[in-house]
Amino acid sequence: MYGTPREFLENRLSIVINAQKCVGCTLCMRFCPLGTVLEQGSDGRVHRSREMACAGCMKCIDRCPNAAISAIRRAT
Repeated sequence: MYGTPREFLENRLSIVINAQKCVGCTLCMRFCPLGTVLEQGSDGRVHRSREMACAGCMKCIDRCPNAAISAIRRAT
């Protein structure tokens, strides 16, 4: 388990993208129900754009074929 949607909404969790693992397939972007949290950069890889809009569904983490996306706890 990566955390709960509530932890994302309360800003206790943050999405992290490992640039070395990301191949730019954009599956994470396509499965994001909000469509505003991630964007494809000029380097072809996916980057966070509006993390505060994240609903915490973790579909991006589950759909990434290279395990390039993870959730980490923020320091308080």
